[in-house]
Formats: sequence, C-alpha cells, structure tokens
Amino acid sequence: MSEAAKNMVKQELTINREALNERYLGLSTTIGRLKADVFEYITERARSKMNGWGEKNLSCVGKEVLLKSVVQALPTYSMSCFKLSKTMCKKLASNMVKFWWSGKLDRRSLHWISWNNLFLSKAMGGMGFRDLQLFNLALLAKQGWRLLTNPNSLCSRVLKGRYFPDQDFMAARIPRRASATWRAIAAGKEALKVGIIYRIGNGERVSIWDDNWIPGSWRLKPMRSLTDHSLRRVSELIDHGRWNENIIKETFLAPDAEAILNIPLRTD
Repeated sequence: MSEAAKNMVKQELTINREALNERYLGLSTTIGRLKADVFEYITERARSKMNGWGEKNLSCVGKEVLLKSVVQALPTYSMSCFKLSKTMCKKLASNMVKFWWSGKLDRRSLHWISWNNLFLSKAMGGMGFRDLQLFNLALLAKQGWRLLTNPNSLCSRVLKGRYFPDQDFMAARIPRRASATWRAIAAGKEALKVGIIYRIGNGERVSIWDDNWIPGSWRLKPMRSLTDHSLRRVSELIDHGRWNENIIKETFLAPDAEAILNIPLRTD
C-alpha cells in the first residue's frame, strides 16, 4: 500500500498516532509472519505463574482452580484473534500436566492417567480442563459467527471488502497473501460449518446438497437420491411461499422428504 493510501485510511479512521511497538492485553499491535515469537509470552507467563505457585505446596483443588482460572485464561485474547500453533498449545498443556501431577515444573512425577482423559468433564471421569486447540477453534468460530450475524459492523465490512466482496462469508476462500487474522477466522469457519444450520426463508442462498438446512436430520442435509435432477438451491423447492410437495417427494428419500416438508418457512 502506498503512503498516500495509508494516509487516506488514517484520515478516514481518525488515527492520529500509530502505536506499533506497544501491546494490548499482552499482544503486540503488529503481527508479522513469525507468530511463534509473538505468542511466546503466553508460555513464558504461564511458566512464571506455575513456578511461583510451586513453592506453596498446593492441594489438588488449589491446583485445579489456579490452572483453570489463571493459566487457561492467559491465551484467551490471543486465541480470539489468531490460530495458535499445535506446538505452542502442546507446550502449554505439557507444563500444565507437570504442574498438576507434581506441583512443580522441574520435578518428575508419575502421571496416573493421560492428559487427554483430564480434558473430559467430571461427569465422564475427567477434570474438565480445556483442550486448548479446540478452545482456540471455538473462539475463532465465534468471530465467524459475528461476521454472519453482524454484517454491517466495521470489522465485517472491512473483511468483506478485502476477502469476499461478491459472495457470503461461508463461501469465502483464503487467498495466497491472506493475513494471519483472516486465516485464523477461516479455520474457525470450518468448525462453524459442522454445527451451523440455515433457517429457510426464500432459500436462494442455500445449497440443497452442500449446506446444512434440515433440522433433526443426523446429516443436516439430504441424501442424494438416484433420481437425475439438476436442482441446486433450496429456492427451487419452494413455490409461492410454500414447499413444492410433488418435487420434494420425487427428488428425496422418504425420511428426508418428510423432514423437509415439516420445516416452517420464514416469512419476514
């Protein structure tokens, strides 16, 4: 971007001073390609916290509370904006394991069960600790959900103008020179796709075969039948605000057809 363009953006956004060397909630205001160095402060702060607690001879309950309320909370802000590497998540989890079983990071001890089992809820025999990689994806999926539900926000409009000007967020791709932020949100989008389901209005933007739109179905989308049809959009199954029962019964298997006909159409 040219200096003239930069100055124009600064003027439009009323940016009077660039704090390129400062931090916000521990995170640098500028993120380059070497993200591992930028996020190293998370593991260092976690180690510092746990080393300090190691001198207090804490009970299991005390260690549980500190790990959940302090250590697991440290990367929350960074995880909301960026996808941390598997190496960093494993490093942080490894230190938590050592502290949980021995009370100190420099003391070896027997691990009675695997750390993966400690991720399980207490009702399932675990301790309810977070799987940091999954938690990271959940936070990024939440950002994607905000783009979907708040399309007029400044963040949504900026990202749409840059990465998906002619399509919706769920169909957006990752260009070769995409920013770290967009790559992270795109990773969250893949997690979002698993559980998101469309509420059908006119159905013009919903793919019959690729999008999730049938509630109550284990696949959330219909099975492909052997009937040769060129139908692509859900709107092709709707006639004057009502489901076209004949086309639906001819196109889909009986369970899917019944589920589709039971879907109420939005009129707003």
